[in-house]
Amino acid sequence: MTFIKKHYKSFIYLFLLMTLLNTASYADGKQYLRLPVFARAESMGGAYTAIAEDAGAFFYNPAGVARYQGENFLVSSAYADWVEGAKKISTVVILPDDFGDHIFLRGASLDYFTVSGLKAYDEYGNRDGDISYYDLAVGLNFGKKFDSFAVGTNLKLLLEKLDDYSGTGFSADLGALYMATEEIQLGASLNNLGTFTLEEIDVDMPTTYRIGAAYKIPEFFTLGLDLENNSKGSNIHLGSEVYVIEELSVQAGWKSTQGGGVYSLGTSLSTEHPELSNWGGQILVNYSFSGGGNLDTINHRIDAGVRFRIH
Repeated sequence: MTFIKKHYKSFIYLFLLMTLLNTASYADGKQYLRLPVFARAESMGGAYTAIAEDAGAFFYNPAGVARYQGENFLVSSAYADWVEGAKKISTVVILPDDFGDHIFLRGASLDYFTVSGLKAYDEYGNRDGDISYYDLAVGLNFGKKFDSFAVGTNLKLLLEKLDDYSGTGFSADLGALYMATEEIQLGASLNNLGTFTLEEIDVDMPTTYRIGAAYKIPEFFTLGLDLENNSKGSNIHLGSEVYVIEELSVQAGWKSTQGGGVYSLGTSLSTEHPELSNWGGQILVNYSFSGGGNLDTINHRIDAGVRFRIH
């Protein structure tokens, strides 16, 4: 109680911020788990459950990691700004299909969320330093692919630090991906199942259900549709991608929220495929921005990755 009394103004600020994130993210608790980071997926309005073919699969459909694993390593990091000093950074590693196959291990992920500017004040309203706060999620992806079907799961350890207070928990994501035809893909996912406790207080998890469909002609264009349900209601996600050339594509998307529609635009750029490059690797860069909704702010996302093979 002494710590709370000493820093009560910062706790009020943090409470208001988490309430705002709750409204923006349609979640009960641990809102950062529902904040999308990888740019290509979000520039398509989050209509990615049936596409799920790169680092964004960790967030939208874990079955996509096994489905599009391939012969190369993929290491990708992403950054997204949000509101009032909140930011999220994610890094994922996708393993080659012959690496860890005997235990169905497909990849790993690390998510870091923090809020800057949490000032500490004493009971008299005087500045008394800063309050440190962050959330961390460390995950492993397991999956199995068949001829036209794939299943996958993310298992995560959740950690939180709020000055001298700490919390721990676990969560799981489940996903399935089905190639109905050469052009049509179907997907479904169930995200953020689990439990979390902060100083003996149970925190509700932001469980989310998604189903999606995609029509895709490789290296030409893609159309995506997602239907999402969470504790705040249901939402629609629409997205499209057009390839200008093999190494350059542009995306556009829209999604409904309780605060109104949110639009997004983005672009993806890559070097030639690892098998064709002189150094045996490929660099990938994605950028998106989105706006609208009840926050009426512009949010930027950027990620960069490298695909390579270790001989």
